[in-house]
Amino acid sequence: MVEYKWIEGEHSLFNEVAAVIEANKWTPLNRKTTRVLVAIDDGQLIGFHVAQLFPHCEPLWVSPERRGEGDQWIAGKLAAEMFLKMRDFNVRGYMVIADNPVAQRLCEAYGMTKVSSPVYMM
Repeated sequence: MVEYKWIEGEHSLFNEVAAVIEANKWTPLNRKTTRVLVAIDDGQLIGFHVAQLFPHCEPLWVSPERRGEGDQWIAGKLAAEMFLKMRDFNVRGYMVIADNPVAQRLCEAYGMTKVSSPVYMM
């Protein structure tokens, strides 16, 4: 009979999940922010579904009268600090809904990739 249970990063099965992730060349999981629903049959991992905390960094807002102030470009400084914090957090990635041209340029400046695959939200 198949057993379904949730595991966290320190569970021994997490290493098996991580091995499957690596073999498929998927982005590695962060053990601290990931939970995995595993399917086990006769002690063998036969399936899993991953739940990950995946940060999204928006909105970014600057008062209209303070936008575009040259060396004191507030949006640029906010974006730079957020980029550094995400790196400090050792996140496996993050997303931005870039709903204006300034946000799009900032995302591109930081090497972010515009996704072309379907994204579903609830």
